[in-house]
Amino acid sequence: MPEDRIQAESVSEQATGEKPAGALRDLLTFRGRINRASFLNRNLASWFFCFAALGVRSLFRALFPRLDDPMSATNLLEAALALFWELLFLTAGIWIALAAWARRWHDLGLFGGLSLLSFIPFVDFAVFVYLLFAPGKPGPNRYGPPLTPFQPLPE
Repeated sequence: MPEDRIQAESVSEQATGEKPAGALRDLLTFRGRINRASFLNRNLASWFFCFAALGVRSLFRALFPRLDDPMSATNLLEAALALFWELLFLTAGIWIALAAWARRWHDLGLFGGLSLLSFIPFVDFAVFVYLLFAPGKPGPNRYGPPLTPFQPLPE
C-alpha cells in the first residue's frame, strides 16, 4: 500500500527541487510560490513578530521606568538593548511579510517586487485582500509548480 502513504513536503522543496535547510529557511526565502493559506499564516507570523517588538518596548519600560532619562549611562545601555531587541523583532516581521507577499505574487505569475506596494498606505490593505482571495495560476509558471501541502510518496 505505498500509494496510500502521504509525505508532507516543504514549500520551497516543491518550488525549487532542493532540500531546504529547515522551516526557517522556507519562511524567509523569496523564491518559489505559496498558496493563499500559507500567505495568511505567514502574515500572521509577521504580525506576531511586530507585536512582539511592541511587547519588548513595554517590557523594558516596565522593568526600567527611568528609561527616558538620557542623563544616565545605565539608562543609555538599557535603551540601546531595548532598541536592539525591538529592531530585531521588527526586522524579522517585515522580512517574513515581504517574503510572503513576493511568493504570493509569484503564485499569481507576477513579479515579486510588487510586494513593495505593502509600504503604501491604504494600497497595502487593498493589495493584501487581493492576494488573500485571488486564486493562484494553475500549472507551473516561471517561479515553479503550484504548491499542494501533501504529495504522494514515489514508488
